Amino acid sequence: MKKKVLKAQIKSLNHTLQFLEKKCACLELIMKWQSEKLDIIREKRIKENNKE
Repeated sequence: MKKKVLKAQIKSLNHTLQFLEKKCACLELIMKWQSEKLDIIREKRIKENNKE
């Protein structure tokens, strides 16, 4: 009985780990996009300041 319970817990933990890995990958993408967006905004401001 204990062995079945442990196997079920391991399966559940593996599922949770996979879910968290996917969430982490999504958050990394969002952070990358935000960083790229900030870089574009910075470049625009620098160009505008140089024109003045």
